[in-house]
Amino acid sequence: MKFKTELHAHTSQVSRCAHICGEELVDIYEKAGYSTVVITDHMSKRTFPKVKKRKWDEHIYDYLIGYNAAKKAAEGRINVLLGMEICFYENDNDYLVYGVDEKFLRRYPNMMEMGINKFCDIARRSGLIVVQAHPFRNHMTVIRPCVTDGIEVYNAHPEHDSRNDVAAMWAEKYGYKIRTSGSDFHEAHHGARGGIITDFEIKDNETLLKALRGDFGLIKSDTVKTE
Repeated sequence: MKFKTELHAHTSQVSRCAHICGEELVDIYEKAGYSTVVITDHMSKRTFPKVKKRKWDEHIYDYLIGYNAAKKAAEGRINVLLGMEICFYENDNDYLVYGVDEKFLRRYPNMMEMGINKFCDIARRSGLIVVQAHPFRNHMTVIRPCVTDGIEVYNAHPEHDSRNDVAAMWAEKYGYKIRTSGSDFHEAHHGARGGIITDFEIKDNETLLKALRGDFGLIKSDTVKTE
């Protein structure tokens, strides 16, 4: 038996660019036959422009609203895990973080100020995995190879040209062992277009990290924008 896991999904409760709430997201992925969804809402100045004027714990409370809504709706149906798509103040790059939990989020106030190098050092010490999202989309900056643990070689967002073929070649050239796929879910028609396939069900962060460090198949839609 094969199990499908979404690695890149946003909720409207948190990500301003998303238009589907956590509860509806669960319905879409359950119907599509996925066993697990990782909620990777945006941790960015665009999502939280006034973060420096608030207490960090208040900021994190708001950040978890979409995830908590999806998790509650998914109880007994599919697995919902907490992830993150973070954008640092240094540029417009986006990075997907796996294995993250509420304790980690609260431990590092104003983490968007860190920059990718410092953040990756902390993430690795915490046992997390950091993957650069859609690294060759417009406005992204190419970073030094292997700063992150992996890169998203297939982004299925139909309204963006993520140049997945270039990302795949870059991953091959520089020997990235972790190469992921994600739907980049924002709208109903974005759902169930990407992710990974495993021989075992991913029920928690420990299993997710094990899967990403091991062998898995990529889910790829055949209708991604290419120009």
